[in-house]
Amino acid sequence: MNWKRTVDVLVWIVILLFFGLVIFKSCSIPDGGQRYRVETIQKMEVIITGLEKYFSQSNQYPASLSIVCPPKLDSTADPLQDSWGQQFEYELKQNGFLLLSAGPDGQPGTSDDIVYDQDEEAHNKEMHHTN
Repeated sequence: MNWKRTVDVLVWIVILLFFGLVIFKSCSIPDGGQRYRVETIQKMEVIITGLEKYFSQSNQYPASLSIVCPPKLDSTADPLQDSWGQQFEYELKQNGFLLLSAGPDGQPGTSDDIVYDQDEEAHNKEMHHTN
């Protein structure tokens, strides 16, 4: 085997190992980390859109999330649960509402919560996690 061919083979091995690592990393089982957080925020955005649409039609927010609940996409996805399987918490406030995911630990009021606090009067809309 000549040196050029050996180098070519080694380059291909490195390329295949790199792509194999990338594919493995992208297909790995989620650990409840960033992917679950992003999915939960996306679910919250769908709910918030429904709440805002309801408000624009009735000039008030609904008493319950089930009124604006989007249909289930499949038999395992509950649109009113976060990615950790906990129900979203919804609270009407004087000038809006609060929507909360208790995060990976399932306990509201901790640093991993994902919170959307809508204050209609101050037009202060913010989604954050306290981590």
